Amino acid sequence: MVRSAGPFDAVVLAAGLSSRMDGFKPLYPLGGGLVIERVIGMLLEAGAREVVAVIGHQAEVLAPVVASAGARAAIHPNFAQGMFSSIQAGARALRKDAAAFFVLPADIPLVRMQTVRRLMRAWTESDARVLHPRFLATRGHPPLLSAELTPSILDSGGSRGLRGLLEDLESARPGEVLDVAVADANILADMDTEPAYREILRRLERLGTPDARECAAIMDLAGTPERTRRHGEATALAALTVARGVNAAQPDAPLDLERIEAAAKVHDLAKGQRRHEEAGGEFLRELGFTDIAQAVAGHKDMAPNEGAPVSEAEVVFIADKLTAGTEPVTLEERYARVLERHAGDLEACDAIRGRLTRARRVLERIEERLGGALERLVRSTLEAAGCDAQGEN
Repeated sequence: MVRSAGPFDAVVLAAGLSSRMDGFKPLYPLGGGLVIERVIGMLLEAGAREVVAVIGHQAEVLAPVVASAGARAAIHPNFAQGMFSSIQAGARALRKDAAAFFVLPADIPLVRMQTVRRLMRAWTESDARVLHPRFLATRGHPPLLSAELTPSILDSGGSRGLRGLLEDLESARPGEVLDVAVADANILADMDTEPAYREILRRLERLGTPDARECAAIMDLAGTPERTRRHGEATALAALTVARGVNAAQPDAPLDLERIEAAAKVHDLAKGQRRHEEAGGEFLRELGFTDIAQAVAGHKDMAPNEGAPVSEAEVVFIADKLTAGTEPVTLEERYARVLERHAGDLEACDAIRGRLTRARRVLERIEERLGGALERLVRSTLEAAGCDAQGEN
């Protein structure tokens, strides 16, 4: 089924007391602005037609900030009645021609724009009335609710909150509720306490790099087979060993180990597709993981960047070339296998030999930094980890 795309509106919940924080959560600084500004801006950039921000505590302070961020404030004087009463206030304030609306507490401020857009696309392809974003096995925020549910929300006593209302709907009509898989751990990341806020600040700095769980979710979304995932894990082991050595040798231009590990893990996520390395890079950009997209897109062939410090992309590239499946290999062995597969195609073999020449130079550049044999280093790393089972090349 295909149905019309929107209009989609959004309700942002920002009326509470922030009782477990030292200050007022919506006005905490985040990413060069304020928490409430980031949440509103993300929803509008994702394509929400209008954002209604429900405010109550410190409404006189929050109202001009909300307006400046591009949202419409709905003042809820009875916010002490609980979150569901704020949801009702937001639903009551929505425009009547909305097809569906998101509900997002302001204290879950790092949801990716791409996640919201994914929910919008899923809406047009289904007839569900409730769409939940799901990270691995866990539902998070923001749900996308059909505007048809507004009367039920407004008429509910709210004793079990929105969750209870939606659980009742799912129990009665499970086909009307859809989970949408996303590679976004931030749908679960709230800032209810000061330590949680500090974690939000840390996650913001790494927003373009998937963590270990997000890497797994990316591979799930891409449908990457298990043997390719094992190759990614082995490549990541090799890449981290190389990167640590490079960092010791070039302390003035340190490599980011988290980015290298993530890129190595998912570099073959689109294996089997035409120009899989470029397809993988584009897939990551569409999910918002821009920090590793270039390394993934360039892992098939790479010209050495002579005279510059060794780059993260070069480390991922060479680690992949020295890892066949989960086995350590030399460059000559790796490219000999590729040449054998294309033995009858002279043009392809010429191109492969050109890639081998460039790979040798990347290898030499890194060895010059390390002052040692890179192939031996990778072999010892993988053998120590027990990576000796044949997998995907």
